[in-house]
Amino acid sequence: MDPVLFLAAIAAGLAGFYAALGFQTSLGSTRRLVRARTIDDHPESEAQLTGLRRPRARIFAPLTASAEALDLELTRAGWPIKVSEYRALRILFTAGFALLGLIVGRAVFEPSWAGTASVVVGGIVGFMVLPRYVAMRRERRLSQVEKQLPDVLSNMARSLRAGSGLLQALDYTAGQTAAPLGPELQRAIRDLHLGGDYDVVFGELRRRVGSPDLDIAATAITIQRTVGGNLSEILSTVAGTIRERQQIKSEVQVLTARQKLLGNLVALVPPFVAAAFFLVNPDVFTLALEKTAGQVALGIGLLFEIAGLALIRRLAVIEV
Repeated sequence: MDPVLFLAAIAAGLAGFYAALGFQTSLGSTRRLVRARTIDDHPESEAQLTGLRRPRARIFAPLTASAEALDLELTRAGWPIKVSEYRALRILFTAGFALLGLIVGRAVFEPSWAGTASVVVGGIVGFMVLPRYVAMRRERRLSQVEKQLPDVLSNMARSLRAGSGLLQALDYTAGQTAAPLGPELQRAIRDLHLGGDYDVVFGELRRRVGSPDLDIAATAITIQRTVGGNLSEILSTVAGTIRERQQIKSEVQVLTARQKLLGNLVALVPPFVAAAFFLVNPDVFTLALEKTAGQVALGIGLLFEIAGLALIRRLAVIEV
């Protein structure tokens, strides 16, 4: 099979698929715009509102998620682009990496099937790059929000003790808070000034941010408005609890840092051995790149290397 024709077929299929998704996105853009500027009268389900688990990279999100779900992913990542623009960028990355794989495959590998395989591998890598970037932005933004949240709750508690109401305390705290949490609080205040219900507004805030700590604080405020109680003391207690959880997370990261470092060092051993083998006997090592059996062995070894590194990193993750 000619790799050029194979790449053209993949690009044509992806272009048609994303064109259909983009057309569907444009049909619902007005409804999403209205929903973004107002408060939905019907709260989302509890699973959509809370987001208790940290979101992970969704490699095939454009294939399985709706435009609303993908827009939520971009919002949580703090990336102000449209869903159609994100999908267009993903097409470009997929085609670009596939083309790079074609060039490398023709330059390095002799059999035609090896060049075709390099095109497929390049396309898969390009397809995964953008979701991983979004996941990294989302994790970094979520970490910033969780660092800001204890101080925000403490400021609200002090404002409430001074005699301010909940809306005034929230307004004052939002003005003193930097991004990314500050703009989210200001958006919630705007919705409250427009007549939104507190439960719905805080539910939307929890949904947009996706922070478990913010979910605890918003739930505490909602319960206090229902059953009553001293809100300033409740917020102070929640802030202390969040600080303790963050301290435990820091201790866990310190305890697992050694295992992560050992995993990285173990993963670096095969490349160093391959480089040393190439320096000692380059003629024999070149045969592994030219012969089919050597190429297959190198590919299998690379896959096992990546799988082992991912497994080590996964085992070192401890949810607190």
